Amino acid sequence: MKIKSSDYSNKMNQYNDSKINQTGKTDPTKENQVKNKNELPKENQDQVEFSKNYQVQKDAVNRLMGIDAQERADKVQRLKNEIKEGTYLPDMSAVAKSITDKLV
Repeated sequence: MKIKSSDYSNKMNQYNDSKINQTGKTDPTKENQVKNKNELPKENQDQVEFSKNYQVQKDAVNRLMGIDAQERADKVQRLKNEIKEGTYLPDMSAVAKSITDKLV
């Protein structure tokens, strides 16, 4: 006889509830379970502190990435405009070098 996992779960819950009702005590494993890690006392929570140097470096990298992203967006827009106007003239040797570097 096969039983569905949901039926098994329901039967186990009924069994555990009947045990609690018979003894008047709750299951000690359920008492100690924490439903949410935010319910833990502060001294039991894991914490990581980053050094001041790391924070400064991270801020600098984020600023540079923002600048790079803006420069890239400007370059893409300029290239789109050149292609649209028909004035885009790629450097064929640079394109060929880029392709062969990726293949090798």
